[in-house]
Amino acid sequence: MQSENKFQNSTDVDVTHAKVLSPKRNTTQAETTQALVEEQLSHFGINAESDYGRALANTAHHLYGAQASVMQLWDITSNTLQGLDKEDRLAYFNAKKFLSFQIAKILDTLQNPFRATYQSLSSGNGSQGHYPLFDNVTALFSATPVVVRTATYVYACTEWVDDAFQGKEFTHQIYSRLLNPTNISLANAIVDMEAGPYAAEYLAWNFNSGMAAIDACLSNVLSHGDVLIVSRNV
Repeated sequence: MQSENKFQNSTDVDVTHAKVLSPKRNTTQAETTQALVEEQLSHFGINAESDYGRALANTAHHLYGAQASVMQLWDITSNTLQGLDKEDRLAYFNAKKFLSFQIAKILDTLQNPFRATYQSLSSGNGSQGHYPLFDNVTALFSATPVVVRTATYVYACTEWVDDAFQGKEFTHQIYSRLLNPTNISLANAIVDMEAGPYAAEYLAWNFNSGMAAIDACLSNVLSHGDVLIVSRNV
């Protein structure tokens, strides 16, 4: 069985990939992971010398390194997958699936101090409302895709919002009539069923209204100056 057994030293982290996690992902001048960490603490006004600051910095440092390492895993997978036997493919799949469970557990652990901090901001009259971010973590373990019943989404910082509205950040949806996680799950299922072994070469799209589907179809086949003749029912 082939092995992915080289560990990436923190000094060798690909900062280009790590910057994706930065709150200043588009404007940062940081060239090292440590600089990204310091910039992040400064961005949120956290004292780096406090106990909280040191714990946060240590966590952020590991996350930046993890992002770069996961991108390395993706590169290795892309370059070697077709040459692996079934046993290796199964082993790689299970190993990566367990990584997903580990990341989900980290999020679940984070929700306790996060929720406590959020609740402490309340004036005591219940006006603070409910913040559902971490309630969605357990849905990662659902055996069937979760039906997302939301129109809008939450964001962490302005540069991530900007990327979302420019279509550069697919983790962050902007409005459910355009796209939501349930739509993405359905599209992926359609590709897997229809394309089979060629699924990696195809992309499916589904729409929240008939008009949106018609518009997308016509936009794909028509060019400037074309004349379209349709029945009155369309």
